[in-house]
Amino acid sequence: MNVSGLYTNSKKYKNILEKVTPVLLALLPIVVTFFGEKLVPVAIVLLVVSFLFEENKKENFAANKKLLLPYVIYVSVFILYSFFAIEVKLAMKVLERQVSLLLIPAIVFSSNLNTDRIKIFVKTFIIGMLIILIYSVIKLSWFIYTQAEWIEIMNKTSGNSTYLQFKYPHIVGAHPTYWCYLLILANIFLLSNSFMKIFSNKYWNIFLLIIFNINIFFLSARTPIVVNILIHLLAFILYQKDQKISFVKIIGIIGTVFLIGILAINSPLLKAKVLGVVNDERMYLWPKALDQIRQNYFVLGEGLGQGKKILKDYVIQNGDPREEYIRYDLHNQYLKHYLDMGIMGLLSLLYLLIHPFFRLKNLFSIMSLPLIGFCTLFMLSLFTESSLYLIKGILIFAIFSSILLKDYQNQQKT
Repeated sequence: MNVSGLYTNSKKYKNILEKVTPVLLALLPIVVTFFGEKLVPVAIVLLVVSFLFEENKKENFAANKKLLLPYVIYVSVFILYSFFAIEVKLAMKVLERQVSLLLIPAIVFSSNLNTDRIKIFVKTFIIGMLIILIYSVIKLSWFIYTQAEWIEIMNKTSGNSTYLQFKYPHIVGAHPTYWCYLLILANIFLLSNSFMKIFSNKYWNIFLLIIFNINIFFLSARTPIVVNILIHLLAFILYQKDQKISFVKIIGIIGTVFLIGILAINSPLLKAKVLGVVNDERMYLWPKALDQIRQNYFVLGEGLGQGKKILKDYVIQNGDPREEYIRYDLHNQYLKHYLDMGIMGLLSLLYLLIHPFFRLKNLFSIMSLPLIGFCTLFMLSLFTESSLYLIKGILIFAIFSSILLKDYQNQQKT
């Protein structure tokens, strides 16, 4: 028996297995955003199976169990309100989506995700987003080539040249807001490259930043664009404070922000969306939701899953002046939580969002950029989207929040 050969093979298999969990974690948000929710159960089963091969699960969980507390509190409020639900089936449907917000962090905190394995996660995710970008450009080019006359007709009908930008995410089959979330997360990693050491070539890093930012602006989702600019400015401030900013980084960040400004000025769809803010249905529905919250004395909720139904009835009873696109989605996670689960729901959400700040030893260190950037993204984006009631939003939050918390903890140990 060739003992050395068996040892070599076992080591090779072990190296392969070590890559499976971070690769699956990196691909899961891409799968749910671009390929739909049908593949999610399969992906999660594969992730659980790969987790079974992880070593030292109990020891890792014991060492990281405090990191899981905000997720437990958050999901526990959903469980509590499901017990008193008026419509049990509806409440269970809302609750079942929240399971991932416990399962994914539990897997991350119980796995041996050291710095090298998190680097595999980040590289896989960024390369995945690059492949999606290339694929989308090919699809868009083909659409322009085959549908040139139709594009011209639609632009004339609307009286502007926004149709192609509007159609772009639909050609790929993705929601522009969630696509932007993933691009911003990729930007956060690229802006943190100096200490995360994802790519050794800094010019390649800058190139990826530029094309991802162009992609964000072509998608023209309003809130993500604002968040993206803030994160770039935050990176610039933190690098300057740490005095770790080179000439290349200065040129890269300033050039990117300048590019953002140029693209913003010349984006017809973004202009149309900004001008349409006043007539956005959010502006109509948010005051109505606050009226309902006020009727519950700012304490009680309407019940899990009941907020939207109660809001719809309230709007209809008082007369709905809207003539087109009559929908009742608040597009605001804070109001949706408050309306469904009262002050307890709102506080649990706020704790989930801000608890990473309590883990930071130095808020103004460049090492804090990934966590601060992530928190900024979700804290601001939840004002205009109810992402944590949708499985893609839940998975994006669960994966990246837990990975970044684990990575920060790893960084502090080195």
